[in-house]
Amino acid sequence: MVKGEKAANKTTMNDIVTFMGKGTGKKYMDQLRVVIGEFINAEASLLEVRSKDAHDTANLAKTSMVQMQTLRRSRGQSPSLSQHIPLPLWEGLGEGWGGLMKANNH
Repeated sequence: MVKGEKAANKTTMNDIVTFMGKGTGKKYMDQLRVVIGEFINAEASLLEVRSKDAHDTANLAKTSMVQMQTLRRSRGQSPSLSQHIPLPLWEGLGEGWGGLMKANNH
């Protein structure tokens, strides 16, 4: 520690004990815990909303894919859209539907 810092910081152990004895530190920590708790709760709520939004978006994409495939089949076009969709995405969609898309590609 530099001498100037040591001279500027004249807090003694007695000062710290007195400060702690007043309960001031506990009061500040309790207030901080409340603020942190509110932040955590708000973030948890936002994560829940984001998760639901992501799930809804994924379901919409899956439903749209099935509807497009059904429409193509009803028009007598190729039943498979896999040639227009990147293979890793197509395989991922199939897994997400319990293999439904893979079963339809046979």
